Amino acid sequence: MGTVTFLDTSAEGCIVAGSPEARALGFTADLFHGYLWRKGNVLYISFIVSRYPGQGNFRNLMDRLEEGGCHVKVPCPSAWMEHILKVRGYKQHFEWAEEVGEDVEMWEL
Repeated sequence: MGTVTFLDTSAEGCIVAGSPEARALGFTADLFHGYLWRKGNVLYISFIVSRYPGQGNFRNLMDRLEEGGCHVKVPCPSAWMEHILKVRGYKQHFEWAEEVGEDVEMWEL
């Protein structure tokens, strides 16, 4: 699939599984339900579910995003996602989320 890069780091918004941008990231509708959220070069992985749990889809997506230079943040991951994040060296902290008006659990490198 090649290296992923974001040319417009000022872009923000929802990336729906299967959209052209999502496909470039490997976030395809045949593998995932849900969406990603981008603010500049930060990609939030939230509300995604692998259609085939245990097949490495989430791990492969993380590989692709990190190799492409994305700064990945994962708010409130599921237990299984949290396990994968810990293996990858991600750390938990809490940060203010204006959208909900409170600190939320966040995982990032």
